[in-house]
Amino acid sequence: MGAVKPPVLPFAAVLWTTTALGCGRATPPPSPPSEAIDPNSVLLRYAAPATVLEQQLQLDLTHTSVGSYVEATLRLRAALELETKGEALHVAWALSDIETLELGGTAEPEDTASSRTLLMDHGQGSTVSDVHGQLDALATSAAAPNAARERALSGEDGAPPSPIGVLLMTALEEQLRLPRLPTQALALDQPVEIEEESETVLADAELVLPTTTVLRFTLRSVDDAGIASVAVELASVAQPDTDPDAEDSGPRVRLETRSEGTLLFDVQQGIPVSLALTRNELIQLGERQGERSLNSNSQYRIP
Repeated sequence: MGAVKPPVLPFAAVLWTTTALGCGRATPPPSPPSEAIDPNSVLLRYAAPATVLEQQLQLDLTHTSVGSYVEATLRLRAALELETKGEALHVAWALSDIETLELGGTAEPEDTASSRTLLMDHGQGSTVSDVHGQLDALATSAAAPNAARERALSGEDGAPPSPIGVLLMTALEEQLRLPRLPTQALALDQPVEIEEESETVLADAELVLPTTTVLRFTLRSVDDAGIASVAVELASVAQPDTDPDAEDSGPRVRLETRSEGTLLFDVQQGIPVSLALTRNELIQLGERQGERSLNSNSQYRIP
C-alpha cells in the first residue's frame, strides 16, 4: 500500500517554478570596487567561485482557503554555500536558527512547536542553476537533500507532518533560493522583459499545469560602491491547455501570481546585498478558491 499523504491546506504543497525577487539593503562592502562600474549599464551575474552567505530572512505570510485562515511571522537565519562551476551555480542551503515563529488565525497552539521541529529537521536543500539564477529543475529535483525533504513533507518517512508546517516549508523553499537575474545587460531606466514557459505542480490536486511567466527588470541606479538597484516585477499564470468555456473542459483550474520589489546587487562581488518581496497568489480548483500573500525581506552578508 502506498504512503498516506498528509491533509494539506489547498495549494499548500504547490511546487513553484518561479524565483524570488527582492529589495532592501545591507551594509555595502568596506572597500570600493577595483574596477570602474558603468552607472548606466550593468550585467548582473553570480561570480563568486566559492563562498558562504548568511541570509537573514523575515517573512510575513497569510493564507486563506475554505475553512482556514493562517497568519505566520518568521524570522530566521540560513547558510548558503555557493560554488560556480563554469556556467553552472550550485547552492547548498540550510536553516541555522529560527529566531521567531508566530502563528495566528485558525492555527492550533501545538502547530507552532510541530512546525518549528519540521523546519529545523528538514530545512535544508540545494539548487542548480546558471549564473543568472535560472533554475535547472531536473538537476535540482534529483539532488539528495531535496528528495529527502519531499519525502518528509509527504509523510513517506513516518507520520504525516503538520499541514501548516508543510505550508511554511514550501514557502521558505523558494525564499532560500538566490534571486533571479536578467540574462542581458541592463541600461539605466530601460525595462528588460523575459517570458518563460514552464510547469507548476499542484501536488495536493495531482495536477501539472503549463505556466507562462513574465519577469521585468529595470535598472534604477548604481552607486559609488558598485551596488545596483533594480526594480523587479513578476506575473505568472498556470492553467490547463484547454478551452475553459468548452463543455467538457472539466473544473476550472487557475493559479495567478504577481510580485514586485527591488533587488540590490553587488556587481563587483557577484552576490546579492539584500532582498525583499511583495507577492500575491490566487488559486482556483473547481469551486474552491484560496489566496496567499507574503512580504519577505532578506539581508545577505559574507560571515
